[in-house]
Amino acid sequence: MSEARQLSETEREIIEKMLGQEFPGSKQLKQQLANCMARETGDTDNYGNIYLETSSKEKADVLDRVPVEAVVIDDDGVPMNILLHVVDGCLNELEIFKADGSPIHIRPSAENISVTINDHKP
Repeated sequence: MSEARQLSETEREIIEKMLGQEFPGSKQLKQQLANCMARETGDTDNYGNIYLETSSKEKADVLDRVPVEAVVIDDDGVPMNILLHVVDGCLNELEIFKADGSPIHIRPSAENISVTINDHKP
């Protein structure tokens, strides 16, 4: 696995936008983001995933492993999904994939994404 690195500006902006709407645990996840690092997953497929690590001691009491997700349309017209994974109350992964499994043409940006809160009950 790669060494931890700072989140890129685009990665941070996407996560900030995804956490911009209130949901259970969003406040704590925002606090975690302030001290968040990224690691490349090493995937060689068509995914744009990164693992997230935070040094924050704040745990988020989320209702779902993926409390928030986003969609953006790639330049070929195929939807690209962005999932924010939370494990044991901590930011864990930003998963990016296209709905049809084809290669990602453009990297998503915060201004183009449409965010949805997953409010499933346990």
